[in-house]
Amino acid sequence: MINENKILTRGEFAEMRVNQPIVGEKNMEKGRTEIYDCDAELSRAIIARRRNFDNDVNEVQDNFLIMPGINMYAVFDGASMSDGARAAKLAAKAIKTKIEQFLIEKNIRIRELSIDQVKKLLQHVVRFANKELAVRNMNIESSGEKLITTMTLALVIEGKLIVVNVGDSRAYFIPNDTEIEQITVDHDAMRQDAELRKGFPKEIDEIKQGRIEASGLRQAQRNPLPFLKNKITNSLGRGANLDEIKDFPLDIFVRDVASGDKVLLCSDGITKELSDDEIDKGVRGVEIGDMISGVKDLMKNVSKNEGNSEQDDKVMAVIEVK
Repeated sequence: MINENKILTRGEFAEMRVNQPIVGEKNMEKGRTEIYDCDAELSRAIIARRRNFDNDVNEVQDNFLIMPGINMYAVFDGASMSDGARAAKLAAKAIKTKIEQFLIEKNIRIRELSIDQVKKLLQHVVRFANKELAVRNMNIESSGEKLITTMTLALVIEGKLIVVNVGDSRAYFIPNDTEIEQITVDHDAMRQDAELRKGFPKEIDEIKQGRIEASGLRQAQRNPLPFLKNKITNSLGRGANLDEIKDFPLDIFVRDVASGDKVLLCSDGITKELSDDEIDKGVRGVEIGDMISGVKDLMKNVSKNEGNSEQDDKVMAVIEVK
């Protein structure tokens, strides 16, 4: 294993082997796909990010965070009608810095924490990232571009997968022996309606509450009515005052995992283009021996309609449990 992040090749795909924590840069060429290969203690992950040809801004809205030392990965999708590229990068850096600060100050390793302690740490650092963006937004004029981004984060720890979600980026679980499962529940207009009319929880905490039943809502979110598309009701950077920032809601999910199980984190630039069956087939086709080629094929499939329809930038993390 190398001791520092290292660029391996350049061309249509830029590949980098990752051994240290890293956050993506904002600037990226049109039509470029970046591939990051991370071989950590409990997981192997390939992160792919693409700036589509239809993006005329010299920045990529989607970003990522890789922390190999704690087997943690996150994807971010900055809002296109705001300063999304900056928001995604700032949020990723805030989470990275806060976790590193905690581990150094406490002189402790993640594996020494209980599941409940890990949950509280993740809640703390994500809320810290939201506060960083929200406070900046308070000082931006109403006509200015706000700092708004979604986030989906996954951490693998000794037989468990913990997922934190804000917005409509998603996490999928692809076990060895059962069918694909969408773990997360989007924060969107349909969920808001379920919260108001059906008592669906505004904040999910499966470590505290146990597994929730939301299959019907998830199915509806995959096929929204046209006027409900892209209606996100929660994201990092939200909060009009300090009370709202303090009570910022986020979702926590937990799954038991075994060697060979896979997880996909992705922005809606992926889920708009692929059905669950296509995601399942594509991720299962990513073999541990040649994960980079498998992820490249998956990204090519997602990007095949570029130039012919409205396309978003894209980011995904395919994680395999060791």
